[in-house]
Amino acid sequence: MRKLFTFTGAQSTGKTTLLKTVMCLYPERFEYVTEVTRRIQRMGVTINDEAKNYDLTQSLIISDHLLNYMKVHDQSDYNIRDILLDRCIVDGYIYTKYFYEQNKVSTKVMNFAEYWFKELTCKYDVIFYTNPADVKLIDDGIRSTNNDFRDRIIELYNTEFIDKFDNICILKGSVNERLEQMKIAMLYSKCN
Repeated sequence: MRKLFTFTGAQSTGKTTLLKTVMCLYPERFEYVTEVTRRIQRMGVTINDEAKNYDLTQSLIISDHLLNYMKVHDQSDYNIRDILLDRCIVDGYIYTKYFYEQNKVSTKVMNFAEYWFKELTCKYDVIFYTNPADVKLIDDGIRSTNNDFRDRIIELYNTEFIDKFDNICILKGSVNERLEQMKIAMLYSKCN
C-alpha cells in the first residue's frame, strides 16, 4: 500500500511553503494534494472565522479530508507514488472544535469531526506538525489574521493532538531544517 504523509498545524505555520518546496525538489516522488480549505473556498464557501454556515463549511472540509485519505487505497497502475497532503483530518477536527466552542457548529457536526479524527489520525504514516513559534502570522488574503483565533487553535493542537499519537513529527526551524526532519521521519515511518 502507498504511504500517506500529511501536514497539520495552525494557519501561517509553514505547511504550504514546505509542500511547495517538496514539490519543486521532488516533482515525481509523491502524489501531491493541495489544501482542502482553499479548494472549498474557491467553490464559494466562506472559511475560517468568517463562515456564513459553519456546519456546512466544516462538514465539507471533513468530507474532503475523508476523500483525501481514501486516495491511499487507489492502487491503479498510474497511482503508485506515496501521497503528501497539505492538511488532514486533524485540521478539520481542531478547527471544528474551535467553532463548536464558539457555538457556531452544531453537536452533530462536532461529533462527525471527532469520530473521523479518532478513526483516521493514527492511520497516517507520518503527520508533520509545523511548529507555530517559527513562523509569523501573515496576511495572504485567505487565512485569518486574528491572533486570538490562531492562539486558540494552537492551544487546541497542544491539548487535543500533541503527545497523543505515535505518528507525529514536529517540524522546527528553517525550511531547510524542516525538510531534513521530514526526510528522517519518512525514512523511519511505521510502514518501513
